[in-house]
Amino acid sequence: MGIRNLIVVSDTGPLLHLSEIGCINLLKYFDNIFIPESVRFEYYKHKKRSDPDVFELNNIELRKVQDTKVKNFIETQNLFNLHAGEKDCLYLCSKLSIDSILTDDLAVRDAAKKLKIIPVGSLGVIIRSFQENIIPLSLAEEHIMNLYEISSLFVTKTIVDLAIEELRKVKK
Repeated sequence: MGIRNLIVVSDTGPLLHLSEIGCINLLKYFDNIFIPESVRFEYYKHKKRSDPDVFELNNIELRKVQDTKVKNFIETQNLFNLHAGEKDCLYLCSKLSIDSILTDDLAVRDAAKKLKIIPVGSLGVIIRSFQENIIPLSLAEEHIMNLYEISSLFVTKTIVDLAIEELRKVKK
């Protein structure tokens, strides 16, 4: 059972935030998660030693990107306001024809939408896991609250309450 055979590229945010709340197991339901080396570097820069390591999952595939090709892509797409890992992720989506990116960054979400790439955040991973019957409602609610209370993800209580309310509607 997978999350609709989804193949994605991932930015640092969801890897880090799901790791912080002990939920990297939700990422194993994706068929493949492509990660540029710049994101791996950033992940380990911010990851706490006690948090689970996302790179122990079998579906993670690390990818090298050529700086000149990324630079050309960024110039062509006018994506100068992003960090290196974010640029590399969008480039990989384009190069590999992958239509989804895991990201919690608003600027990346906006850029992805312009490129016709579907952005999915940490919250979205939890919601999809519930929708695909991978986790029960009670656990989805707990994970969403932990994103708010424990993780370094900036998410408002209003968004958390709305997400939980929407989950409960699905269950009825």
